[in-house]
Amino acid sequence: MPVVQVAFISGRPSEALVSSLSRLPLGSLVLVCRRGDLALVKARADVIRPLLGVDVSIEPLEGDPIESAIEILSRLVSESEGEVIVNLGGADAELAVVGLSAAYLLGLRTYTISGGRLLELPVVRKPILSFISREKVEVLVALLRSGDWSTLEDLSGLTRRGRAVLSYHIHGSERTPGLADMGLVEVRRKGKVTEVSLTPTGRALAISARSLYRINSSRRASRGSS
Repeated sequence: MPVVQVAFISGRPSEALVSSLSRLPLGSLVLVCRRGDLALVKARADVIRPLLGVDVSIEPLEGDPIESAIEILSRLVSESEGEVIVNLGGADAELAVVGLSAAYLLGLRTYTISGGRLLELPVVRKPILSFISREKVEVLVALLRSGDWSTLEDLSGLTRRGRAVLSYHIHGSERTPGLADMGLVEVRRKGKVTEVSLTPTGRALAISARSLYRINSSRRASRGSS
């Protein structure tokens, strides 16, 4: 299966990028960049395309960079028949954090260049979502839809699950950690009312789940209409 290499790159030329591109499997190339660097990256793509003889596309980051990177990588994983790998060789420090965060959540092999050597970064080779029950993921996505702080009553309406079940998924038990124990949600009390909100990590996971759900739903709809 052809490998899709996703390279996070800044606008500045980088020897590390050229080195890493040629040393990693490459069936097609996707360049991810800041929108402000788009013109420079387009010019670099015009050089890379004939040099490597592969299809090159560009995906600019929009809005929150980590959330945008998660959505881009989730879509590429769902659309690709082969493996998707991440290349941070041409990224500056900030963009490398963005790319690594998204790749880690999605369980994608990730590489960079260090001291002239190609280095594979320590990323678990499975999406973090696969270690969390479907019911807990549904709670995360519901919290993403609801906005800021939500009551158990709000979540019950969104998930169609009872308050006791929701409390179990949030607080866990002696044997099973809940979303709060995992650091994915925050919980606070206002009088007799319990309110829940996503942490940054919980929000990132919810976005990856939502992105994959949208793509899979669209695929099922397309098959049904064909």
